[in-house]
Amino acid sequence: MSPHPLASPAFWRGFAITLRPYPMFVSGAAGPVGLALGAACGTLAAAAFAALFASYGFGQALTDVFQTDTDALSAPERPLVRGEVGRGAVLAASLVGLPACALVLAVANPWTLVPSTLAVALLATCTPLKRRWWGGPPWNSAAVALLPPPCVRRPGAAPTEPASLGSRPRHPEHRQGIPRTPGPGGPR
Repeated sequence: MSPHPLASPAFWRGFAITLRPYPMFVSGAAGPVGLALGAACGTLAAAAFAALFASYGFGQALTDVFQTDTDALSAPERPLVRGEVGRGAVLAASLVGLPACALVLAVANPWTLVPSTLAVALLATCTPLKRRWWGGPPWNSAAVALLPPPCVRRPGAAPTEPASLGSRPRHPEHRQGIPRTPGPGGPR
């Protein structure tokens, strides 16, 4: 079977399977930690969440390009292993998708370019280390650990100021310890 061309709907159907949407919740769950600490809200926060959610799938597809030998044994049903989608097309789509996700995060906070670039580099070089017990887990953990920081920004900071993991919520009533709505026991 020859691989479907990049422009065909059959390629994108196979690519969507290659993204493996079910584990996207890993980055989707890690991302809101950074969003909760940051200043992004509304549409920008939704776009950043979508980028963090999708980044995991693009990273999976990118690493799959370099490990079809092991996937042929463990997951022979995958489109890349079966030859339905080509390695070059999957690599190209992943290397467009990951920087696009990084660009969305950079719009939310320009300081995200460094951790986002580092995360893409970790994903692109992860496969050789996955084959060693001492390299795979720390390398993958480092990539996932880079998910929350990109959306974190100090309260009241300009978008060009660096991110800070020691952020507090920016709502004044939270800083003063006054709850927005009374608790179950009534007003305090």
